[in-house]
Amino acid sequence: MVEETAISIEYFQQLRNRQNVLYRVNTAEIRATAKKKDMATLNALRADRAKMAQNDQLIFKAELAFQATQLGQSEAEKRLRQHVREINKFVKTVKTVAKVLESTAKVASILARLIKVLT
Repeated sequence: MVEETAISIEYFQQLRNRQNVLYRVNTAEIRATAKKKDMATLNALRADRAKMAQNDQLIFKAELAFQATQLGQSEAEKRLRQHVREINKFVKTVKTVAKVLESTAKVASILARLIKVLT
């Protein structure tokens, strides 16, 4: 188990896991309360769920800030360049597939005309 005083990626994962447990408990309580048709309690549980969503955002922002402090500039640049290369490779693949589809459409058009002429 990760100590809570030592902030790490695992610590944020642990926070998210705890938050998910709270969501599951809240959902179970909402379902049970909905069956009892106790609207006051149901509204309070839904308000609690909204607060949990705000906590999710705070955890996410804190994790992003933590990650930004952990990456050196050169490390961040390397990752960015790697992502750009992957995106460019994907774009080239899509363009190649588009060209193949255009060629296939042209061949199909020619074959359709040829069949029309032969019949």
